[in-house]
Amino acid sequence: MPAIDIRPCTEADLPAVVDLLLANTPAAERRAGPLTEHAREVYFDHPWLHPEIAPLVCFGADGRLNGFIGATARRMTFRGEQILVAVPGNFVVRPGPDGKVDAFSAIGLVRRFLTGPQDLSLTDTSNDLSRRMWEAAGGAVVAGYSFDWFRPIRPVRALLQVVEAERKTALPMSRWLHSVGGVVDVAGSRVLARMAAGKRVDAVLAPFDPDFLLQLLARHRAYEIVGVYDRDSIAWLMRQLEAKAQGRTLVCHTVTDGKQPMGAFAYILRADGYAEVLFSYAREGRYDFLLSAMASDAAARGAAVLTGTVKPPRLPSYKGQRCFFFANQWTVVHSRRPELTDAFHRGRALLTALDGEKWTRFGDLFTL
Repeated sequence: MPAIDIRPCTEADLPAVVDLLLANTPAAERRAGPLTEHAREVYFDHPWLHPEIAPLVCFGADGRLNGFIGATARRMTFRGEQILVAVPGNFVVRPGPDGKVDAFSAIGLVRRFLTGPQDLSLTDTSNDLSRRMWEAAGGAVVAGYSFDWFRPIRPVRALLQVVEAERKTALPMSRWLHSVGGVVDVAGSRVLARMAAGKRVDAVLAPFDPDFLLQLLARHRAYEIVGVYDRDSIAWLMRQLEAKAQGRTLVCHTVTDGKQPMGAFAYILRADGYAEVLFSYAREGRYDFLLSAMASDAAARGAAVLTGTVKPPRLPSYKGQRCFFFANQWTVVHSRRPELTDAFHRGRALLTALDGEKWTRFGDLFTL
């Protein structure tokens, strides 16, 4: 059994961690400076710092950095009780001489992470390999939170982009397919808009109001597990989202019916028309209204598809807005308290990209 040393990461380790994260990135595309600063802020200067929850590094017997698993503490409530949550963030392990991931280091990092003082551990960006590691350590896949919904706006381009997102690479003849799809989408987008319209209620987009978001979170009765935020932590997260956008368009609004606020949303729009929702909250009974407002806004900005993480209680709203579903990444939870994992299995956890680890992935560069 190879000798490894797993210990908490320090700020002095970050240059080596960044080199590992960028190991497969072409030299011309490396942005080590911004990534190092981002890692410092995310792991050592965030609003939920906890003395016993820190990112972990793994060194081999030769003293070389073999692996890293990010860890940030979060606060949530469970039926009014505040609980401590740990989210792993970026997880990367150096391949061995055979090109395969060093499973011994990877499993060691996962097991060490899960033995922390947290009440609940969760990952919402796990691939098949890391999912198996979590399951081997006692974690449970939450099927209902492992799907993304997508709302086609330009249907042909939307389908192409969803397929390419699943493949993580462009399709053969991708440019030609997108060009032909653009012609077909002129008519298709109008048909989809009519199908999803339902009873028309005009939405008015207003500047994002963090106080209203805090009110929504405090009033959510459909969920047992809800993230804990305040004005400072929301402001900090919004700064991180702006950094994550990296030249893409970050759209963030409060939605009103012309008289009072109904919900709030944020999404990042890429140049190719792929719009990823980071959070979407609405008053009870008004999620359809919010989805419609998001889709209309994204369409006006040239988006081809709007996509986000499924909230199981909102399935009727997705259906009403002609959304579809696909499985791209796994959500896995681990807890020594079965009532916490049970809340996820019953769809009673309010989980968005802000509560998990999606927002920590700088430039969508790395996953394991």
